[in-house]
Amino acid sequence: MRMFYGSPKEIEVGVDPARQAEAGMIEGLLMKHAATDMQKMFTDSKASTAMVDKALGDMKQRAARSGRAGAALPRRAEDVHGHAAVAGAAGIAAG
Repeated sequence: MRMFYGSPKEIEVGVDPARQAEAGMIEGLLMKHAATDMQKMFTDSKASTAMVDKALGDMKQRAARSGRAGAALPRRAEDVHGHAAVAGAAGIAAG
């Protein structure tokens, strides 16, 4: 799942110009599913933490390949994990 990082989900839809109402309905359904994925990312601390872990792992690999130490990375990782946990707890409490 990509919210703020990673490969995006893609879909290609062809629309008959004479079927604009149907195209609008399809667009609405796609937006509904995208919003559901977004809500999950903000309310499921495990999903958001997994996304953060993947992003941080990739950043560490890039830093190692480029020869940069990435000294600020561990502190920022703690900050991001803290925010993910708080967001997840708030989502659970609100749900």
